Amino acid sequence: MNQKTLKKAVTFKDIGLHTGQPVTMVVKPAPPETGIIFIKTHKNNVKLKVSLDHVEGVSRGTNLTYGDETIYTFEHLNAAIAACNLTNLEIELDADEPPILDGSAIQFYDAFKKAGIEEQDKVRMVFKVVKPSIIEDNGAMLMAYPDNHLSIDYVLSYPDTYIGTQHVNVNLSEIDLGEKLLKARTFCLLQEVELQRKIGQALGGSLDNALVVDKDKLVNKEGLRFENEFAWHKILDFFGDMNILGAEIKGRFVGIKSGHRLNSGLLKKMLQDGSLIMENPWLNKDVLELQDIKTILPHRYPFLLVDRIIKMDSGKTAVGIKSVTGNEEFFNGHFPDTPIMPGVLIVEALAQVGGVCLLSMAQHIGRTPYFMGLEQVKFRRPVRPGDQLELEVEVLKVRGTTGKISGKAKVNGKVHVEGKLSFMLK
Repeated sequence: MNQKTLKKAVTFKDIGLHTGQPVTMVVKPAPPETGIIFIKTHKNNVKLKVSLDHVEGVSRGTNLTYGDETIYTFEHLNAAIAACNLTNLEIELDADEPPILDGSAIQFYDAFKKAGIEEQDKVRMVFKVVKPSIIEDNGAMLMAYPDNHLSIDYVLSYPDTYIGTQHVNVNLSEIDLGEKLLKARTFCLLQEVELQRKIGQALGGSLDNALVVDKDKLVNKEGLRFENEFAWHKILDFFGDMNILGAEIKGRFVGIKSGHRLNSGLLKKMLQDGSLIMENPWLNKDVLELQDIKTILPHRYPFLLVDRIIKMDSGKTAVGIKSVTGNEEFFNGHFPDTPIMPGVLIVEALAQVGGVCLLSMAQHIGRTPYFMGLEQVKFRRPVRPGDQLELEVEVLKVRGTTGKISGKAKVNGKVHVEGKLSFMLK
């Protein structure tokens, strides 16, 4: 899926849920690779980019903080952004919190759809859960498991209240998000309202933008929009918090009374322990430099024989560069009076470009490539100091952990070495 932005700007006006302050918010299109950026027009246009490093989940929302500046409670807006697959936006605010509107995300979503979505020429990031992970706090729990879709099995429990115990199991990759998820409104217990306001929360809350429960009854006269609206809203919060990465996420999640703290906390934990990885971190890089190559390949000096990858379609084709200098160690013995790069090292350089092409894929990250065989290898011309090798590889087949590539090593467009290489990834 490519990155996306709006076709035109959209304006919203209301108050903030917690600050209670009037706010005008203008959501504007932005170029590829921008991400989601908040701009505080009342604070000299200070910019706050949505980044997991600067996000904190609190009891009643998700906040974005850079130093002394904070954007409060942006998860509903972020859920609508995720539902529209928007990845690049500039969001101007004249207050510290987006407007609450009706307490759900549906008005944001509808306005974005009406403005139109524009596809851009960069690929959107995809993160994938590759091993189970769990986070717990005070009886609440959030778990993640590998899957090819984004789904959540959620249990909400408010015993002895109108809410009771609710359970929703949903594949978010397959449903119409505007039907229930984005329409689910935020909620609170009536006995909590006064305490929240004493600590500076819910100052803009009302029956127009929140469901309020008084013990065994719902205060809102219009009632619920649909069954289990409370649990659906917790999933809306989860969906918005998962979009902090600005990427598609593939994984199955199980939440038991979990909320904002655990949502962002689990994301941080999974990235740290390697249970959540980027499916292909190299898609939007035009060139892979030496440090990138070292991240992918296990090879090091003096046996790293690729300087740069100038073109790659991960898992399919790649073109690498090796600049051959007179200082290469192998020229000391091959041969002192007639320096020629050993043919086996040229083949090894081709194999390393093939390794970058394959090990950049999520299913192969961290593996080590081993030769299994060589076929139809031909050495047509010698490679000497001062030559620049253009190393072109094409993946012919991959089956499990084994496969085959074809490769050509060229200098000034002329083929010097070519052949087919079989390998195993372990």
